[in-house]
Amino acid sequence: MQRNRPDRVRGAARPRPPGIPGSGRRARRGSRIAAAAAALGAPLLVVAGAAALDLADVTPSSLLGEGDIEFKTFHAVYTQTASFDADGRRREEPRSTYYTGTLSVTTGTGAAWNPGVDLTLRSVTNDAFPERTRSRTTLTAVAPRVRIAPFRSRPGLALETGVRIPVAHDLEGTDRIPYLDWGDPIWTTRILWDLRLGGTWTAWVEAGTQLRAGPDAGDAQLTTPVQVLLNWWPRSAWTVYVPFGIAPDWIGDARGHYWSQTGLGVKFRPTPRVEFEVLGTVLPLGRGAGAGSGLAVGLRLAP
Repeated sequence: MQRNRPDRVRGAARPRPPGIPGSGRRARRGSRIAAAAAALGAPLLVVAGAAALDLADVTPSSLLGEGDIEFKTFHAVYTQTASFDADGRRREEPRSTYYTGTLSVTTGTGAAWNPGVDLTLRSVTNDAFPERTRSRTTLTAVAPRVRIAPFRSRPGLALETGVRIPVAHDLEGTDRIPYLDWGDPIWTTRILWDLRLGGTWTAWVEAGTQLRAGPDAGDAQLTTPVQVLLNWWPRSAWTVYVPFGIAPDWIGDARGHYWSQTGLGVKFRPTPRVEFEVLGTVLPLGRGAGAGSGLAVGLRLAP
């Protein structure tokens, strides 16, 4: 039996094209874009040192100190009624809505590295399927990871790597149930870099790879997401930021596809150990990608 061949990494999912009620692999290939914005929001609520004096010190590359522990929860809803085909043309399609909830735990070791683990809960409602099977919810993945600071002379630079391991069956859907998440392990690597631009402005840069190896050459994917966050700091306890992101695919059936993202976010830190975040996103351009929008909220605790 042939497997679904996702068009996107990052849990991206798209419902079947209209007029294809259950035509095997072709119908299922379209069902992987919709969770892209939900998954993209998660990296913006990043690991941070518990003893940081203000929110500007809570950056993507900062590490926890010895004995510190951090809990993050992020909840994102993404919906779409259109997608971009392989030529970049926008196509209308049945509505699909995805919820992604993540719980992340990170610990400080006293060395220049922090181990952690992420749990992902995902839910979908896809109107392209019959009413009794269009919705499903499950814990989909566990992702152990480690973040290191490779250069003491560059405290604003960090490297993170981990493996996202699926923990449920039939995650990529069938003719009868919609796509929910990736069914194969994904090895992810991210380089994180903080830039102080002067005054009340900073930038956070993230570049990485996502490698997925399926049972045959067409299932394999190599995605290289790049994201830049421009931050404005009107006060030390809160910031307004604009993310810009793009993620092209380089191998397999998804070669030549990409998604893009932008939006507007706000972070607020009422105490040194509590942080709130709200992020709205849209996917304005792409090929073989979703064309929807998302809203996400996050909470970080460093007891």
